[in-house]
Amino acid sequence: MPHLTKQMLVDAAGAMPPYFDTHDLIAELQRSYPQQYARDLYRFVHHSDPFIGLHAEIGKRLRWVDSVQKTRKVRGPNVRGRISSCQQWRRTGP
Repeated sequence: MPHLTKQMLVDAAGAMPPYFDTHDLIAELQRSYPQQYARDLYRFVHHSDPFIGLHAEIGKRLRWVDSVQKTRKVRGPNVRGRISSCQQWRRTGP
């Protein structure tokens, strides 16, 4: 069961500018909920790359947050500072 709850995703998305990407949201989750983020990351300890496993799950779970809408794919720095592709989102609510 995920430690980063849907409400935490909603709150993190609410702290974002009107347009943001999944990398930005993940950075916000790390800042605001470090223990829950670490616990969720540990759930992927047997994955070849736990960060990729968790971050893919976060992106999938974000689709179920009513206050955001997918826009397009963008490229930007991930949590490791590498440029990679991710989803851009638009806030549709508070």
